[in-house]
Amino acid sequence: MTGRRITTALVALLVSLLTVRSFVQDNVAFPAVIANSATVYAGPGDTYLALGTLSAGTDVNVIERNDIGNWLHITRESTGDDSDAINGWVQTGYLTLPEDFAVSRVPESDLSAAMTAGIEDETLAQLYDAPILPELSDAMIDVFRRGQELGNNPSAVVKVGDSNSANSRYLKPIASGQYDLGPYGYLQDTVDHFGASFGSINIAARVGLNAVSVFDPTWSHGSLCEPGETPLHCEYRVNKPVIAVILFGQNDARVLTAEQFEAQMRRIITESMEMGVIPLLVTFTSNDNGGNPAIYQQALDFNQVLVDLAEEYEAPLLNFWSAARILPDRGITIDNAHLTGGADVIGLGERESRDGVALLNLTVLAALDSIRHSLSAEVSSIDVQTVNSTTQP
Repeated sequence: MTGRRITTALVALLVSLLTVRSFVQDNVAFPAVIANSATVYAGPGDTYLALGTLSAGTDVNVIERNDIGNWLHITRESTGDDSDAINGWVQTGYLTLPEDFAVSRVPESDLSAAMTAGIEDETLAQLYDAPILPELSDAMIDVFRRGQELGNNPSAVVKVGDSNSANSRYLKPIASGQYDLGPYGYLQDTVDHFGASFGSINIAARVGLNAVSVFDPTWSHGSLCEPGETPLHCEYRVNKPVIAVILFGQNDARVLTAEQFEAQMRRIITESMEMGVIPLLVTFTSNDNGGNPAIYQQALDFNQVLVDLAEEYEAPLLNFWSAARILPDRGITIDNAHLTGGADVIGLGERESRDGVALLNLTVLAALDSIRHSLSAEVSSIDVQTVNSTTQP
């Protein structure tokens, strides 16, 4: 860690220290207890300075959160010589929270998810610099409008990707009510809006699929797709979504060059937009603590391609790579291909701080929530038009 990085972290820490007393005085503090040994950071992410470790049973107050709510700013004033004072950030899953606790009640911090000062590797710095949650551009609102003209369902979302997208524990349990949002109750409206579509048959999310074979008709679903139709086109034709959550890279990094991956992702983005589907691009996690260094570097390069394409096309980007850096083994199994964890019932409030599948569920829901809010005026307009058309004599 360079001196510049430490200095920046300490400045952030000092600023947060100055705000603690005002938060507490305004009664914006929520009691909590450290549930498991937890590392405390100077900010909401692994690039911030690690300040130390708290043991289970430590009483703290929650005063802030990040935008998703999976990082909480905790404090405790000293009872003596300041040696027991606490001020820093921990993952939400490492806290025992009151039963009625909701992250939506906690003030949102303006600290960024990553502190890139001092990261010497340019690709790493650029990946960390990309926000975790997307903002929807005017260009994508135009795509949504085109989709409505084509008859797309404003409440439908589909998954496009490899085995991690096809995982039955990724979003799908929500369709049958097998979920518990825990402290993330603010996502309920988004679950209500899109949840039923999570149970649709996977057409363009298959084990072994990559950014090339998604255009190969031999991978299409025989009973649903037309002769010669690609999985991607079939997915969009059958389910008529407004958003496609696109997660490729794990398989691609083993067989494609970065240039080939870029070309295929361009095809996916442009076909999505032409069919009135907003492409939500998702960066993918990879483990730098073992395995093949060449594959890891390839993964970094591919993720940079996704960041660059999202900027070029003004498409929404979910930076799952950055969010998963804090997880054990970066949230991926020893094969460096499949996400860790997962359960038949999606339970949030603890697993997302340890398992890749749970964190993917949380961050995708948060990204969809952000997009839904941006589209709310457009959807309301559609609802009003529908009501008016059905009440005409």
